[in-house]
Amino acid sequence: MRFYFYVIWFITFLSVAHATELTFTPATPTVPVGGQLTLTVSGTRGEVTWTPMHGQIQGSGTQVIYLAPAQASIDVVMVLDAEGNLGTVSIQVVPALAVTHLTFSRAAILILGGGDEEVNPHWATTQVIAQHIYRTLHDKGFSDAEIYYLSPSSWMDFNEDGQRDNIVDAPNPERPLVTTDIQEALAWANTLGKLEQPLSLFFIAGQGETDKWVLNSNQRLDASTLKPWLDDYQNTTGNSVVLVMDASYSGTLLKSLAAPQRGVISSTSAELEAQFSRNDKGKVIQGFSEFMVAGEGGSLLGGSSFGEAFKINMKNYSNQQPQLDDNGDGVSTNQDGQELSKVFLTPRIALGASLSLRAKATAWSGEVQQVWAELRMLLDEKDKTVPSLLLQRVNLSPTPEANLWEGLWNEVVYPSEYEVTLYATDQQGQVASSPPVKLQVTGVEIPFQPSIQVTLAKDTYQIGESFKAEVLERLSWKMDLYVAVILPSDSPPPQFIALTQLNQFAPLNQPSKWEAERWLEDSVTVLDLTLPVGLTPGQYCLLGILSPAKEDVFKMMNQKQWVTSEKCFGVVQ
Repeated sequence: MRFYFYVIWFITFLSVAHATELTFTPATPTVPVGGQLTLTVSGTRGEVTWTPMHGQIQGSGTQVIYLAPAQASIDVVMVLDAEGNLGTVSIQVVPALAVTHLTFSRAAILILGGGDEEVNPHWATTQVIAQHIYRTLHDKGFSDAEIYYLSPSSWMDFNEDGQRDNIVDAPNPERPLVTTDIQEALAWANTLGKLEQPLSLFFIAGQGETDKWVLNSNQRLDASTLKPWLDDYQNTTGNSVVLVMDASYSGTLLKSLAAPQRGVISSTSAELEAQFSRNDKGKVIQGFSEFMVAGEGGSLLGGSSFGEAFKINMKNYSNQQPQLDDNGDGVSTNQDGQELSKVFLTPRIALGASLSLRAKATAWSGEVQQVWAELRMLLDEKDKTVPSLLLQRVNLSPTPEANLWEGLWNEVVYPSEYEVTLYATDQQGQVASSPPVKLQVTGVEIPFQPSIQVTLAKDTYQIGESFKAEVLERLSWKMDLYVAVILPSDSPPPQFIALTQLNQFAPLNQPSKWEAERWLEDSVTVLDLTLPVGLTPGQYCLLGILSPAKEDVFKMMNQKQWVTSEKCFGVVQ
């Protein structure tokens, strides 16, 4: 649909280059997702045809109703009259309720240079490498909005589902790259302002020349032009930059692009060519940036820093003599790499620290009522000692600054990778969420002992009365959760029924663990029901147990390796 739209626009533009200008009201319309607005056009002659790119049009003539699509976007509506006069209006389609991260602000620019012409023998290979870099960024929690992708080809299938992913930002429509494309990419990064992490900039071309980026067979970007653009970006924003270049002779750019707070990595020395190859199935089997970003044995995808990933893969590609400068002197030495050893794709905080969470929440109409963050541990599938569902919730509070909410994640004591998602609700009960951001908590020791607390409202209940029980677990990393009701009994052994989910019971005396989502340091409701008619009166107990994961719970009891909490209550007629 988008390709068809641009073809029609281009053909019509050629025929009406000097035609009457059409005027739209409103001139810069904004509408919420799924909403509608009235559009009016003036200056037309005769019959009018409206063609939206994404939304729909109701009515005809010079005034119509525009129906917004179900997703936020910038829509373009084209109007053509009987005499060939053409006009377009851009419509900003915004979420009715939106919440975005401010704590983990970051950005990446991915440039696929070299050109896709037949004269570039590395095109097919570098295209796959760029695809893997994009996927790595995505796997590390970068949203599409945080990645600016430049490619002469608009086709990209980074998730390998056989479908176009529509993630190439420019040029649009597709054409060979030119120098102003790079300038516009940096201008995009400039609009993001101050970032929490350095701007990551990847240039993948294969082909190269001394002190130049090869954009295509006819276009070169000199270092003397690129460096002032990078300097301006850093001076304006105060952000650091990490630049990774995979192209022949890219080592010549180390000196030319050197600057404070800028790490520069080249896949080759000044004199050598970059080597690329593919096997029969098309899988990349050689390429420095491929393995540094997404390879096995030490890469950005595997959790290594830029500095660590460089050093590991530099040894594998010693025939190319990869270079790294992060102290700003433009020379690659053994002293370099200290700064980039601190830079990761995933934000990192130390075990035991506190993290300030900041969010921007906006509502199209009414007010935002509540904002919170949910933190989910992303557990290593190879570590069979860790339960699969562990979450924490942090409530954020409004600040005097408009639309700004803040909260504090205290006592970060679980060494793991986390996925942080923001949520917001408004007066209409709508719920919005942000794209998840990944966060790495580093450390090996858990400084506190795990604990569990069972909570009941009172000690005695009547049959037919509402009954609610909650469990609060804390520091239960690598612990399974068990919740059981101990039944009234006149003689041992006691009979019990384990809970697997809210109000869901396992068979009698079967030690089944809790399978539903678990909230660390936040209460989980395990029972919420009305005590049924026919329930035996007597003394009951609700038992919460934290036991080492994947181990026999009764064995752990005998070895005194579990942690328990018990609340007893009476049931009367």
